[in-house]
Amino acid sequence: MPPQDAANNLIQKIKESAQPVLANGQDALVPIHSGCENAWEYYRSRDGNSCGDSTTRCRKNREWEAVTVSEAITRHTNVSSLKSIVPGSWINANFNVWIGAPEDNKAWDYLYQARNFYAEAAPVATEKQRKLAFEEILIAEGSDWNWWYGPEHHSANDRDFDELYRKHLSNIYTALGGTPPDYWRSRSVAGRVVLCLRPQTAYIHPRVAGDMVRYFEWMGAACYTADQRSGAMHGKQFLMDEVFAGIDEE
Repeated sequence: MPPQDAANNLIQKIKESAQPVLANGQDALVPIHSGCENAWEYYRSRDGNSCGDSTTRCRKNREWEAVTVSEAITRHTNVSSLKSIVPGSWINANFNVWIGAPEDNKAWDYLYQARNFYAEAAPVATEKQRKLAFEEILIAEGSDWNWWYGPEHHSANDRDFDELYRKHLSNIYTALGGTPPDYWRSRSVAGRVVLCLRPQTAYIHPRVAGDMVRYFEWMGAACYTADQRSGAMHGKQFLMDEVFAGIDEE
């Protein structure tokens, strides 16, 4: 939608969410969680500049005040505590994309072993060594690595991602004066062939408008992937990449 309409929509949603709490005579706290890069394709300008209109109008609105999470926690002390949190993700409410496949599990095992090494070596290392090693740990703990491991997602850069991930893990050892295990040298995705046919795993509700294909609307669809291994012939032409199909409740 146009940026001005998007800003008005956000403000209206904030008011609607806060109203039941305000009606009880309490201040309302409305968290706004930004969805990183997944929103970019919906910005009309394709550069995100229009998003600034919403944040500017929110800051200037006298009905509320924009605060950080830490500030909100400090101010709102009379709140109940969560007794449990249901684990899950924004994809099918589970972690199947990130765990379960042999590649996924191997990647997490490598990280677990590297964390254990850090716990043993960090106490006797210098502050500079600990800081460098922990930075590498934080990088390796990013979920995007395991987005590409396993059968769900593939790209032409699978081996590059794998090499970078193992490099960051090996840096943990070297930063602390240790020697990376030998298995850092072996690829986790070597020789893998992309599955040609993947069955449907969830109902889909894509908009078929003919203008563009929105990736996330087709998640869960059955997918046929063309075999694009070029073999010994250089410059092979491919007329089709993938075909997606699926059903909804109706």
